[in-house]
Amino acid sequence: MTVDDERSLVQAAVSGDMRAFERLYCQTKPVLLSAARRLARDESEDLVQETYARALCSIATFRGECRFATWLYRILTNRVLQIQRQTRRHPSVELIAEELEAPRQDLHVSIDVRRGLAALRPLDRRIVRRELEGFSCAEIAREEGFSTANSTIRVRVSRAHRAMQLALKSPASSSSMASRQH
Repeated sequence: MTVDDERSLVQAAVSGDMRAFERLYCQTKPVLLSAARRLARDESEDLVQETYARALCSIATFRGECRFATWLYRILTNRVLQIQRQTRRHPSVELIAEELEAPRQDLHVSIDVRRGLAALRPLDRRIVRRELEGFSCAEIAREEGFSTANSTIRVRVSRAHRAMQLALKSPASSSSMASRQH
């Protein structure tokens, strides 16, 4: 596809022409899927779908300063980086989230997670639960009535995670682990 053809399709897509967006999708999907597989093997299909959904919602912001595929690639990489930051910041979040959704077969894991959550003050417990449900810091702040949104919630989440870790490292945790090994 030539640059002029791409510009015409983008302009039509901005005007709401879904067929034009579908043509852009068909032209760019193989390259984007290949990039997604390199960046995040297991979630590549989901990431590509999410990228196109985000692109469709914000196509009016595409300024045409680069190729459409380049813009899609930036959306994709920004999402991958966001996921990596969240995972790095809270490596135990996935385990806790899974535990809240459905108890595991390992009863001791379930007990540890619940004990860690129980160690939190009620407000912090609500904040951590909402964070695990995927709410943004701004959404949590609104729900809890905080006026200083992101930084206050981020600090509370960080402290809550540390409190949970400390609760799980307490002597009661060590003795229960020892009893599980026998």
